[in-house]
Amino acid sequence: MAMFLKPDAPEFSVDVLQNEYLPEGGREVHAIVTVTATGGDTNGRSVTGPHPHSAGLEQGVAVAIMVDCSGSMDYPPAKMCGVREATAAAIDTVRDGAHFAVVGGTDQATEVYPGGGKLAVANTRTRQEARWALRKLSAGGGTAIGTWLRLADQLLHSADVGIRHGILLTDGRNEHESPEDLQAALDACSGRFTCDVRGVGTDWEVKEVTGIASALLGSADIVADPARLVDDFTQLMEKAMRKEIAEVALRLWTPIGAEITFVKQVAPTVEELTGRRAPAGPRAGDYPTGAWGEESRDYHICVRVPAADVGQEMLAARISVVVPQPDGNPLILSQGLVRVVWTDDMAAFTSINPQVAHYSGQTELAVAIQEGLDARKAGDHDRATVKLGRAVQLAVASGNVDTAKLLAKVVVVVDAATGTVRLRTEVADADEMALEARSTKTVRVAPRSGALGNYDTTKVLGPEGNGPDRPRHGGGDRHGWEPRLLEAQLVEQAPPGREIPLHVRITREAGGSVVALRAFHIPPAGAQLRITVHAPGLLALGDLQQGLTVPPGRDSDWLQFGLRTMKPGLHTVTVRAFHRGTFLGELRAQVSVQPDTPARDGSPRTAPLATLAFDPGEVTLQVLKGADGTYSFQLLSETTYAPESFRLVAGDSHGARERIYDELRRTAAAAGQNGGRDQGQARRRLINLGVQLWATAVPDAVRQQFWEEAGHVASLTVLGEHDVVPWELLYPLDGQREGDGFLAEWLPVVRRVFGQDRVRELSLPRAAFVVPPGSPPEAEREVVALRARLGDTVTDGGTLTHRAAVSDLIDEGLNGLLHFACHNSFTSAGSHVTMADGPFDPIDLAYATQSRALRTTHPLVFFNACRSAGQIDWFSTSLGWAPQFLQAGAGAFVGTLWPVRSDSALLFADTFYERLVADGQSLGQASLNARRAIRDHGGDPTWLAYAVYGSPAACAATP
Repeated sequence: MAMFLKPDAPEFSVDVLQNEYLPEGGREVHAIVTVTATGGDTNGRSVTGPHPHSAGLEQGVAVAIMVDCSGSMDYPPAKMCGVREATAAAIDTVRDGAHFAVVGGTDQATEVYPGGGKLAVANTRTRQEARWALRKLSAGGGTAIGTWLRLADQLLHSADVGIRHGILLTDGRNEHESPEDLQAALDACSGRFTCDVRGVGTDWEVKEVTGIASALLGSADIVADPARLVDDFTQLMEKAMRKEIAEVALRLWTPIGAEITFVKQVAPTVEELTGRRAPAGPRAGDYPTGAWGEESRDYHICVRVPAADVGQEMLAARISVVVPQPDGNPLILSQGLVRVVWTDDMAAFTSINPQVAHYSGQTELAVAIQEGLDARKAGDHDRATVKLGRAVQLAVASGNVDTAKLLAKVVVVVDAATGTVRLRTEVADADEMALEARSTKTVRVAPRSGALGNYDTTKVLGPEGNGPDRPRHGGGDRHGWEPRLLEAQLVEQAPPGREIPLHVRITREAGGSVVALRAFHIPPAGAQLRITVHAPGLLALGDLQQGLTVPPGRDSDWLQFGLRTMKPGLHTVTVRAFHRGTFLGELRAQVSVQPDTPARDGSPRTAPLATLAFDPGEVTLQVLKGADGTYSFQLLSETTYAPESFRLVAGDSHGARERIYDELRRTAAAAGQNGGRDQGQARRRLINLGVQLWATAVPDAVRQQFWEEAGHVASLTVLGEHDVVPWELLYPLDGQREGDGFLAEWLPVVRRVFGQDRVRELSLPRAAFVVPPGSPPEAEREVVALRARLGDTVTDGGTLTHRAAVSDLIDEGLNGLLHFACHNSFTSAGSHVTMADGPFDPIDLAYATQSRALRTTHPLVFFNACRSAGQIDWFSTSLGWAPQFLQAGAGAFVGTLWPVRSDSALLFADTFYERLVADGQSLGQASLNARRAIRDHGGDPTWLAYAVYGSPAACAATP
């Protein structure tokens, strides 16, 4: 082994493992060459500091993300939503100073960000802008991957960097350009940048995807579930950011009479390099290996040498790890030698080096899988059985557990040791494609005690007639994936005037009866959260918001918040966790303050955090009401602003609301009279009221913070337990700064109540409709239209007319969609729907709320309360529909702030479901587009009436 050390650069070493002995006349020698890069910049940044040998080392990194936007990305609807989220996650992983771009691909390539034929330099601003630009990604058109690659190549070479890398996602076949055109693009891009390729779903061609990755020295894999794209894209980008040296090559020199038979990469994957040789002087050739970070790879080299007599020795090959330099001379980073000795010692020349034998088997394994799957597709079941049986035998013998598991999903293993198998009659497309795509992944030689070393083959391959155990949802054994809980500790009893510290952390362990949660990815540097505390009735002894780092593999450190008891009584303390602008979860603890009582510790409280992912561009406004009647406003985004205390007009929200509600009554009444008054005049009046509401109900500091974020906001989530302001009706205007209309027509405005689950996917397997007797005629028309819009894939749950039927459906765990199309009666006591067997009102949801009946199904509830025309009657919000449904576990709720006109309600609902279900838009975008569809509807203010509760990035999933 030889090793050359370079200051501030990764250190390369070469180890050669071989049996150097040949019999008399023997001519073929095999060696396994292990190349390892260690050290360098431990922060993962590429080498930039000059040193005597740095001219050939990498200086800067550029990444192009190519996203398939063809028409097939529209189905299922969650696919494009998952792609946007995954691309945003990858962008957030790009380190400061790196260059990047996003390309949208159909039958032509389009620059999504930054545009202008150039790359963006990553920083907080450009990452925000890029996430904002992802809204432009929409499905439509064909697929011509060659055009994507050529545009990526052009962009990557617009910056003076050394490492150029692509990440390409596709969901279909390359049907809109010829194979020759694609191959020409690959030939043009080969050696200019590397590229990882992912196929999402099961409608793409494995050989096409693996061929692209192989040509560009990248990896290929399947992501069958779009929900897993975030994790995969994040890991791909993290890997790209760790690359430190570009254009590394293996240079093989042989003496006169010797020649290279083949060169293969054999770990971590099998990759044929023989045909990629580039001449590098007399008797030398360079074999490209791409960019390197801190990693190790193995190569199998076969050299044919001249025959010689016993006792002769020779140097068969010299292996150098080289990188190019501007002057044309290579920089040699490390070297190794392959030797050969001729002997008549049979024990010596018949011995097979374990590494050579192992990797020969791994290469045969990959070939056997490919040939077996090809035969199976061609209907040659006998040949498929033989080849896949041999693959099982090789996988078990070499300890390749992952491949053995994949094989067991395609064949029934009868005897692994002999390779006796039966083909399964039914194989999921995703399982077969995963086996084919991952067939070239290998394992290194490990200590073994039998067929699978110390592995239990029954667990790996499953008993006869059964496949292997599938990974359990929520398992925490994947690298970087761990279930997490929010935990707080606070005394449960204390006298007045006592300091009571509140301790908060994020933990891995679940205590008591807490159920195990699905895992989520934590990057190597940790996830940065913001913890806020709301403690009305207690005195804060310090800042009630602090940052917290959640590290991978262990619990976070404890945070301490200082509190002091004041007045006697039962006081509730609420702890919330945020990631950038996205609300993650909350928990509540209570402390009883009584004179002459000793302090008593309370039991730890925990709350699940199903994911730490944040929604790109989401900004959250947290609104808290203090014990003295003041409100605290806090804007949370990538920048966490300090909370601002504020007392609304007349001390509460009543005056600000009533003025605008009065005008809405008049506008709605006029809109129902012979076509309505002048539409422009009505809008102008509403704008003035919206501007006044913006100025009087939102603190100056929060308005300023909003304008600082406005260019990067994709959605606004209002988090609060009091409907302080009709947020949808705000019209942002401060001096020369004016938004694009009312807040709700400019941005997706989504509400969230405390205690509401964060749901990223709305499963809609069935839909039930509530249309009680006496509903307006348009209600039945609405149901007919919505059934047609949802299509046959959503099971029709029927029309419900009785309160008992609705209550039973909810209490038993409503699954899918519950749509109300009816009159909603409003009184001073609240609201109710008059059903055939009596009034149905929010109190009827008390059991479901307390039992959390909907928490496992997270249905979508749409409450379309109609009026025929004319006067609006406002109602008390002391007990509303939204909090009850959401605290019962609903995934999202859409309702109205006042009864709406029937024809407008129908159009809003139809557009909303079209966008959400048919077009695959997120909850926030679907509601925004539905508002825009009816805002010019004869002066009627119905488009401002809808309030949407849920996660703005949530997408619908239908069967």
